[in-house]
Amino acid sequence: MSIKINASFTDDKEKEILIKMFKPLIRAGHKCKVVKGKPYHHIYIIKK
Repeated sequence: MSIKINASFTDDKEKEILIKMFKPLIRAGHKCKVVKGKPYHHIYIIKK
């Protein structure tokens, strides 16, 4: 099974909410990558 999720956020509160939503996937062995950008930052969830 393959999975690739991209999410965008603008402030730290949104980042915390997204990380909480993706916690089960991270515990299941997927990788979380946070990339800073302007004006949006991105979180990528990919399979290890």
